[in-house]
Amino acid sequence: MSEIISVPFTGEAIREYLSFRWGSPTDVYRELRKVKRRTSYDSVRRYFWILKQLGMVELVRREPGRFRIPRSIYRITPGMELDPRWSAPQAALYPETRWGGRRYARAQEKGLVKRGVPRRPGVLPGMEVTVPRPPGVPPPFPHGSRRPRR
Repeated sequence: MSEIISVPFTGEAIREYLSFRWGSPTDVYRELRKVKRRTSYDSVRRYFWILKQLGMVELVRREPGRFRIPRSIYRITPGMELDPRWSAPQAALYPETRWGGRRYARAQEKGLVKRGVPRRPGVLPGMEVTVPRPPGVPPPFPHGSRRPRR
């Protein structure tokens, strides 16, 4: 068992770890594996990306890491320690994920949702509003959390 992390939920485990000490996704992953065996580093890294987009964690510094890849050290943004979004940060960033794959598929079968129609109400195809991305924020990856291979 982990001495730092006591909950198996990734968002809350990250909050527990970062409230104890600053750390990188690798540090959190190593501690989380002691509590939740079926987790992946990509999942933890994705959670850090989501939490950074929500402004719940902030980059403290970069350290030299292995193989010339810098190691990013994060901390909880002051004032965000008790934010309720820690329990479901992905749903806070992408509210449509609350529906879930099975319910969305059932709604599709019943004809309530048609493939290709935007999920957000009131938005017609071709009429989407593009919000300018803040400087320094990379675009999301098209297929999950994996970066394209070179």
